[in-house]
Amino acid sequence: MNIRYRIMRPRDIDECVRVVAEHPDFQLQYREQADPLRCALSRLLGSEGFRAFVFEDLDSPRQRVFGVGVDGGVEAGAQVGAGAVVAPGHRVPAGQLALGIPARVARPLTPEETRRIAETRDRYVALKDRYREALGGDGW
Repeated sequence: MNIRYRIMRPRDIDECVRVVAEHPDFQLQYREQADPLRCALSRLLGSEGFRAFVFEDLDSPRQRVFGVGVDGGVEAGAQVGAGAVVAPGHRVPAGQLALGIPARVARPLTPEETRRIAETRDRYVALKDRYREALGGDGW
């Protein structure tokens, strides 16, 4: 597997929004949020504290993963929903779920959600380790 990452560019925004809007787990919730998400990403892209990346499989150029986040503001144990945008300067406390554009705390996480999030995190860490190894160890 040949993986690289790069900073998200303005021309990536439409594809990122489409992926969120069409995802089978989220489309009913987020399809109507496509335009606000597009506007938020356009406004935040390149601003201080906002980070957006595209991870690409070089062996299959159509395989991409978009990663978006902000520096700080999301405490350990908090969860930000797919498509949500946490604006710089806002905070999501531990144990809370934030949704929307801009992201707002919606409710506390249930114990089952907290368990599933931990399992998912562990899978992503394992994938990160595989990708790092494929890049020669220090490619990040």
